[in-house]
Amino acid sequence: MMNLQQKLGQLEKRLQRLVEGRPAAGVAEPPQPPRTAEIEDTRALPVGQPSPPPGRPAEAFLIVAGEQVFPLTQPVINIGRSTANHLVIADGRVSRQHAQLRSIGGRYILFDLEATGGTFVNGQRVAQTMLFPGDVISLAGVEIIFGGEPSIQAGATREIPLE
Repeated sequence: MMNLQQKLGQLEKRLQRLVEGRPAAGVAEPPQPPRTAEIEDTRALPVGQPSPPPGRPAEAFLIVAGEQVFPLTQPVINIGRSTANHLVIADGRVSRQHAQLRSIGGRYILFDLEATGGTFVNGQRVAQTMLFPGDVISLAGVEIIFGGEPSIQAGATREIPLE
């Protein structure tokens, strides 16, 4: 069985490949939509709206087993049964070091640490995946809901004339 350092080393390699835009080793590249000659009309896009800040999503959180709210305040969150984790899930189905969440470029990426019971998002087994608000994570059957609120920034609003 791999120790935690070996697992983290493998995750670092996967993460580097993800950042470079290459699929992680052993993970199939997602199918690309067919390219068309049409150019999408972008005239309706708002001009001058600030882009979200880099780093963690604002107000991101997990809801564990429908009861416990766990705010995501750190860039790396270790999840598992061991008390050494940031988020401890005291359920025998969950591995001691089950999964890890990392904040990368303003999004959270979930990594499975090769847990025996598996890591699933919205019913699909995953090795790593980007999370979106409302995603349902299952760690060996223990459900966790990923939530996040959009960040509110100065200048992000604009006046709408009433006619």
